[in-house]
Amino acid sequence: MCRRMTISMMVLLFSSGLACAQEKLPKPNRVPGSITPEQQELIRQGTAAHDAGKYDAAIADYKQVLEQSPDNVNAMYELSFTYFTKKDYENSIAVARQGAQYRSDLLPQFYMILGNSLDDTGKPEEAIEIYRAAIKESPLTALLHYNLALSLVRSSHIDEAKIELERSASLNPEHASSHYLLARTYQQLGYRVPAVLALSRFLILEPDSPRSPEAIDQLNHLISASVTPTVGGKPGDLTITIPSGDAKKDEGDFSPVEVGLSLGVAAAQTEKGKQESQLMNIESTYAVIADVMSRMKGNGFAARYYAPFFVAMQNQNLTTAFVSRAFQQAHLAGADEWAAQNDADLKKYQAWLTAYRWPAYK
Repeated sequence: MCRRMTISMMVLLFSSGLACAQEKLPKPNRVPGSITPEQQELIRQGTAAHDAGKYDAAIADYKQVLEQSPDNVNAMYELSFTYFTKKDYENSIAVARQGAQYRSDLLPQFYMILGNSLDDTGKPEEAIEIYRAAIKESPLTALLHYNLALSLVRSSHIDEAKIELERSASLNPEHASSHYLLARTYQQLGYRVPAVLALSRFLILEPDSPRSPEAIDQLNHLISASVTPTVGGKPGDLTITIPSGDAKKDEGDFSPVEVGLSLGVAAAQTEKGKQESQLMNIESTYAVIADVMSRMKGNGFAARYYAPFFVAMQNQNLTTAFVSRAFQQAHLAGADEWAAQNDADLKKYQAWLTAYRWPAYK
């Protein structure tokens, strides 16, 4: 059994920190100490030093606070986070375990530092145990589910990672990384349309980030995957691959949607489709899959979470605005001209996004 340690003991006993981390989480049965204005200033000074990359100076500030107030969870958290950033995982684990003994709003963050430290030291299975125990203590913290999913992916437990990412997205629909990793997980497991929907949601949240171009490339690949030039055919001849009858349906029966998606892609490659702008071709593809999804069967996560969103968007005639904004880094032909002439639609789209209510977490 691990003993409770003071901060000074934790600094000295490095090896015990890793040993403790492999045991179950401590019970959060202690009360945090109060904080003085002077201590608040020291913590602010420490975070500024941390942000400037002066980690040793930050650590000194946090330790000074803890010498005065050993139960100050704010200083403990900042200290554990700075150790983690320095890749001093033994100390980050030791301090985070100490902080996890207190009932505070920072409890989930202490759990994440514990799990992340173990994961980054090549112990994903131990990190998984920490996250699972943490979720029992704080089941509605989306980032715990997300970080558990990261460890599960690293351990090749992809099916379990999918479930945790769905929980994370449900608990915090605005967390772009949950949708991004869920899309990749869907793709790896063979859920084509759910991957398209999750990536599309990611691009709504991050239309202009360093990850956006890669997301657009993945999305284009998924959308066009079943439509290929006919081998030995005439120029312009296309082959459409129809999904097999034994396709996975636990996320919803997306087989008819795949057919609609493929037909939309094929239509864009006809002579008539080539006369349309890239913006309108992609808009037409999303309109087709929204129409099919409005009649779709199934009650999996993707069917009840993502599908109604895109159906509602199409019903509000906002799909063109979505494509214009979400595909910013694709520089679609016709997008700038459409945006310049349809400012009212773009404002309506943003207002609708803000007001949309995602399904409650189950």
